[in-house]
Amino acid sequence: MGAIGRLILVVLIALGAFYFVKKWHSVTPWGTETGKIGGASRDLPARDKRSVPQKVGSQLHEIVTNPTRFENKRATVNGRVRGASKYASNRNIYMLTDGNDRILVIDDKQPPQEYWPRAVSGTVKVIGPPIGGLQYAYIVDVKQGVKVNPPTWSEVSHFFTDKYQDVKQGAKEIHAP
Repeated sequence: MGAIGRLILVVLIALGAFYFVKKWHSVTPWGTETGKIGGASRDLPARDKRSVPQKVGSQLHEIVTNPTRFENKRATVNGRVRGASKYASNRNIYMLTDGNDRILVIDDKQPPQEYWPRAVSGTVKVIGPPIGGLQYAYIVDVKQGVKVNPPTWSEVSHFFTDKYQDVKQGAKEIHAP
């Protein structure tokens, strides 16, 4: 019985050492913040193994869910164009959609094509109705040094209140196999 007990003890020690080393290697690298408990933070570039399109797409979701966190910061988002029109003689205004998330874009680039994918890098701004405190994000992507007058809520409210299913159906019609 003594030999079997020692064998079981050695196996348990080996298993414990294996799991200890496995957990040790899952700890964040030196010089980075720990993020969430358990090392599950996706904010750390060292831990985030997603592809670049997934990271960019998720930033659109993060901006839409918490626009004040990103206010006056630069961001890159990716989505499909919806509702493109002119905002001024040299500016475009349109909605970028990705899944159920959508964000308004004002830029001075080439006019976008409806339902086509587009990536935008710009400064996040926040707008909302005068009553109720709802906050919606929009991105301004214009040449550096150019002044952009912020839109009024009455000018852009229809972008945030349109039915999303119409957008989704239009995108499916364009890319039907």
